Amino acid sequence: MGQAGPLRWRDGSGWLVLLGGGDPLAGETELVDVAALDRADPDGLPVILPAAGLSPDLAQELVAYFTDLGLPHGRVLPLFDTAADPTVESAGISLLSQAGLIYLADG
Repeated sequence: MGQAGPLRWRDGSGWLVLLGGGDPLAGETELVDVAALDRADPDGLPVILPAAGLSPDLAQELVAYFTDLGLPHGRVLPLFDTAADPTVESAGISLLSQAGLIYLADG
């Protein structure tokens, strides 16, 4: 288990990106997004978690945005529409366990 100061976390190989403010589709977060992609596990799956009010269509546009930045594959994992379905929850956990980058969008 890793530790820095009082913080402890489980060992892992991916990145969780939390970025407040700015519209990625308008290029307002590109510097941070490119830096995150540079550090992401290239063999891991990038996962977009649409939070708050992000529509599935806009989430797919984020996948295309990351593809334009050089990310060859990405997936959207809906959080709210499918939370009550245990099979979807299990699939989501599996998807997150493969993630090299988790991008929490519109949170």
